[in-house]
Amino acid sequence: MSTQEQKTILLVEDDIVKSKITSEIVKDFGFNVITANTGEKAVEIALSNETTSLILMDINLGDGIDGTEAARQILKKRNVPIVFLTSHSEKEYVEKVRQITHYGYVIKNSGDFVLKSTIEMAFELFESHEKTHAHEELLSIILNSIGDGLITTDTNCLVTKMNRTAERLTGWMINDAINKPLSDILKIYNEKTLVFVDNPAEKALKSGKVEHLADHTILTSKDGTEYNIADSAAPIRNKEGKIIGVVMVFSDITEKCLMEKKLFEQYTSLQNLKESALDPLVMINLEGKIVDTNIAAEKVTGASREKLIGSDFTYFFTDHQKAREGFMNTLKQGYVSNYPLAVRHLNGKVTNVIFNASLYQNADGLPAGVFVV
Repeated sequence: MSTQEQKTILLVEDDIVKSKITSEIVKDFGFNVITANTGEKAVEIALSNETTSLILMDINLGDGIDGTEAARQILKKRNVPIVFLTSHSEKEYVEKVRQITHYGYVIKNSGDFVLKSTIEMAFELFESHEKTHAHEELLSIILNSIGDGLITTDTNCLVTKMNRTAERLTGWMINDAINKPLSDILKIYNEKTLVFVDNPAEKALKSGKVEHLADHTILTSKDGTEYNIADSAAPIRNKEGKIIGVVMVFSDITEKCLMEKKLFEQYTSLQNLKESALDPLVMINLEGKIVDTNIAAEKVTGASREKLIGSDFTYFFTDHQKAREGFMNTLKQGYVSNYPLAVRHLNGKVTNVIFNASLYQNADGLPAGVFVV
């Protein structure tokens, strides 16, 4: 037993004779054995000797603390499998053991095979728990590294897990949120209608598909702070494809929404300024096509905005060639000022105008077109 040779078992038994006999039996199984005859000594050894891999603990240890109390003190400081030894099989003893550890107990004098099997199963169970704990710890690290909020629920929409981002945005700590209805934790409403939004997790459970929130969704935190969020809810399925819960993923897009609002306000201001101008304003791309204009341009040409946009800008000038030259000079020089031209209205009326133009650039600093006043 190459794996067992490296494992040490702490045997806690106040009866010297029984301790010696049990110790020899356990050694024959291939384990190293350390002994203690009191609960206090067991606690001291278990907490000072890191090589102890498992504890065989007698429940009744005479004077001093008993085996169950010794086990409690050890487990407060260290995670180690503890198997109880007892002469009792009454329900009260079984329940007493269950409250402390789930690695079982052995009735004394039940045979070497039972003792050995119990020890081996305790090791297997402990190693399985350790792997599960390591997996859960890794999962927790990953979840808490995600910038988006994440909440999982069971099929009753009760919260089962959430990451730190979700805690920050909702204002709820996981220990307080666990087993509470998602609707109590994730309070969301539509910014436009001011109506509370239906629980997206319930929608995902019913549809069996990914559900997305509509735009303009606001999350109200526990402390009243509000966030613009983008959200999705997806059903969680087991290996058999059965839905066992829902995962909610939501991101804080408050800054993005504020920026979009600011840009929209700036755009609206520019549009209002453009439309209130008394002079015709025209934006022309590098191909000479009109891409935007204002009401004053519609009035002087007699053409609607829809007809003007996309048309060649020279169309409404009486001298197409001269208008083209003014445009080309703007592209070469960057601007043209006080350039006389005449515009012909659709009804034939001619209006003399002064062509003032400048080159405008795109976000990369490259020429994008000509702005004409």
